[in-house]
Amino acid sequence: MVIFVNNIEDARQAVEQGSTAVEAAFGNETVVNDPSEPFDHHNRFSNLPSASLQAYNSNKLVKSVVVNHIDLDCVMASALLLGIVSRSNPWIKKMIPLIEITDRHGLHSLSEDQKMKPEYQLVLFYWQKNFGTGSSAKFNEAMQILKTFEQGPNQETGEAIQKEGIRKDTAEKGIVKHEGNIVLVNSPVWGFDVWYKTAPIVVALDPIKNTISVAARDLATAEKYFGQGGFKNTFQGLGPGWGGRETVGGSPRGQKMTINDAIKAFDYLKNIVNGTIKQARKKTDCHKSERVFVYRTLKNRNTYKALGDFMSHQINKSENAILSGYKDVNRGTGYHTIIKSPGSKVKGKILLVNRKDLIILDQWEAKYKRIKVKLDCGHTAWTYQLKVHKIVEGFIKKFK
Repeated sequence: MVIFVNNIEDARQAVEQGSTAVEAAFGNETVVNDPSEPFDHHNRFSNLPSASLQAYNSNKLVKSVVVNHIDLDCVMASALLLGIVSRSNPWIKKMIPLIEITDRHGLHSLSEDQKMKPEYQLVLFYWQKNFGTGSSAKFNEAMQILKTFEQGPNQETGEAIQKEGIRKDTAEKGIVKHEGNIVLVNSPVWGFDVWYKTAPIVVALDPIKNTISVAARDLATAEKYFGQGGFKNTFQGLGPGWGGRETVGGSPRGQKMTINDAIKAFDYLKNIVNGTIKQARKKTDCHKSERVFVYRTLKNRNTYKALGDFMSHQINKSENAILSGYKDVNRGTGYHTIIKSPGSKVKGKILLVNRKDLIILDQWEAKYKRIKVKLDCGHTAWTYQLKVHKIVEGFIKKFK
């Protein structure tokens, strides 16, 4: 049974009566049955993986769930806990890693290899749905769609790929205002992959659901403009009931939002973003050079062309270098990284960049953390190492 609620009091009452809360977050508060299995990754649980991954790894089956929205992560987690879909089904199993990535970072964060997988059709098909204002009936309808996914892709899900062009065109037409590093959108379709090409910070009104979403292209971007904790630092200023995670947040559950509300949120965040940029310009010495040891993608000069006019010409100066004690690996994530390995060596290049370029590289390599290493030539340099949550890494290894 599904209990759909719009306020925290009803959610708490449902939990007291035996229902299991799934992503029942309201503003800065989250309702859970057991903190060791919260089935949520908002607010104080934002460091955890997606609710669907938590539910997949749990052996729990329940009779009733209490929810407050109908995104793919919440619906999949509920369907697993209710036994609507099977944990052993191969197509459900294949979808979980994609849901983990897309729920936290969006469809745009999937690699081209991941988009070639058949299960991507299923995830994309669901993302193209818009169930409007939530209800128990619509939530059950969404779970029945997931039930059909146990049979794998079909003609209908295959058409999702063809509809991508229409979705992107509609999303682009939804852009209302663009000022510097933030964009305001009024769109009935999901389109963050499109909007991030305009600006790294997005405020989006959904006129069908009457909700507002705020999002950053990645964690590095969110923390660059809003400090450690990203959007979690802005929710109080946005107003009562706003909440979410470091990279994404939303308006109060069950409260209808208008374009005027979206404009207010846009102006509030724009002032913070502009203030951060001004402070950064004062503190940053853009002429000081930094060494960066690069391997794989960043060794390719075409990468710099892709970055366009953001990078200075100084980036083209490079020299060969070797990093001992590390090896270059692909951990099944679709991304290469270096890990410590005595006796191994990684061949690469040293780029000499200024600090402004270093900030651009940090944003480009958002899935990576920047670390200091000692090269064989004696120089100390920055390099990039993949950031992967240990739980997610274990899951990926399990199903490689």
